Amino acid sequence: MLGIKRSGRRKWTWFWFVLPSLLGVAWFVLLPFTDVVRRSFSQTMNGVFVGLQNYDTVLHNGAFLQAGGNTVRFVLICIPALIVLSLLVALALYGHPQQAGVFKTTFLIPMAIPVASVVLLWKVLFHQNGLLSAFLGGLGLQGMDWMKTGFSFWVLVVSYIWKNLGYDMILWLAGLSGISPAFMRPRQWTGLES
Repeated sequence: MLGIKRSGRRKWTWFWFVLPSLLGVAWFVLLPFTDVVRRSFSQTMNGVFVGLQNYDTVLHNGAFLQAGGNTVRFVLICIPALIVLSLLVALALYGHPQQAGVFKTTFLIPMAIPVASVVLLWKVLFHQNGLLSAFLGGLGLQGMDWMKTGFSFWVLVVSYIWKNLGYDMILWLAGLSGISPAFMRPRQWTGLES
């Protein structure tokens, strides 16, 4: 009988180790999330239940629709471009491991720069009186404030790819290094295969 009680206790030992994490997630994630969902169905100031009226208001708001459209366009352009470019860079570095050290460092430097510094860097480059406008002025062309033109979206795309390319490249290199070299060598055609 004593052996049955001990095995029953052992069955639930894992629960006592997981319980603090479950309580933390419930308190700091699930409860606030549930409260936000509850509040989304009521008025802001007096808490009166209004049903789906808040969602209807947001979905007919022009600024919200423009922001949503820009986000979708940004994701559809940036994510595939980042995946393809980081894979190409990783393949180039994987094929030449002797020269890869300097290039890895070059691509990883943007990860070490804080986001606030990146914002300042891009502002210095693309401001009305920034470096790019000064360069164009030296060529006899008119400079502009690039972030207030149609080019602003593409400036954001380039800055996002520049900031994240090194990290994704490292992930691809880690994956490539896990592949057996036998699979990476090109197969010789002997003419005997049918």
